[in-house]
Amino acid sequence: MSLHPFRFGVSLFPGESRASWQAKARQAEDLGYDIVQVSDHLGMPAPFPALVSAGGATSLRLGTYVLNTSFYRPALLARDVAETSRLLDGRFELGLGTGYNAAEFEAVGLPFDSAGKRIDHLEDAIAELRRQVDPMPPLMLAASGQRMLRLAAREADIVSFTVITPENDPENVLADRIDSVRAAAGERFDQLELNLFVFSVAVTDGEPDLTVARQTLAGLSDEQILSLPGVMIGSAEQLAEVLLRYREKYGLTYFGVLEPHMADFAKVIGRLR
Repeated sequence: MSLHPFRFGVSLFPGESRASWQAKARQAEDLGYDIVQVSDHLGMPAPFPALVSAGGATSLRLGTYVLNTSFYRPALLARDVAETSRLLDGRFELGLGTGYNAAEFEAVGLPFDSAGKRIDHLEDAIAELRRQVDPMPPLMLAASGQRMLRLAAREADIVSFTVITPENDPENVLADRIDSVRAAAGERFDQLELNLFVFSVAVTDGEPDLTVARQTLAGLSDEQILSLPGVMIGSAEQLAEVLLRYREKYGLTYFGVLEPHMADFAKVIGRLR
């Protein structure tokens, strides 16, 4: 397996003003992150203008984690991606997903179609992007089901894994998904960058604070949350060893966290530079 260098991203939440938003982006750079990301949910920043604004304050790469592609007409999405990439001088990375929150679809007046139809739409959007956007920015696909894993193996530059499962061995679930991508990607597997979304980080020798994790992972017990690969609790040195193990065993080299964990995770980043 050909290993990529480590990369670290942080998904930022809204700022109260342009100045506070840009200050967050600068803080991420100062802490050692490689990329600032924004999500695509109602109540969060509009992704494209937020990234362009952050780009004026930092030299970091900037990306979506991830766009709800079902909200976008493919041709209009391609226009916005091309312009955002141009305004960011090629620092843009495009993360796409199918959307999963039925309440948000209802709020914007769109039908919450079956997973299959949402993946069909995502495939159409990728085809339109490749027709219209030149150069095409690096493409991340967030994948868990088998069809999405195959699509990511075929189309993505970056494959993002999010493991939320009540099963007893969630790390084995992660390993199986990576194996599925490897089998589907064939010779291009070594070119893929593998990303793990980290729900919660606590750099501590004491009891972890699972408040944010419980909100993100509603329905799982504390024991189940603590067993997830995307929940990292321990000393900075211990967590650095976990990331090194994930890289050597699974080829995971790109890790993304949420803003509330930005400062804690930076202590881990410092052990790996």
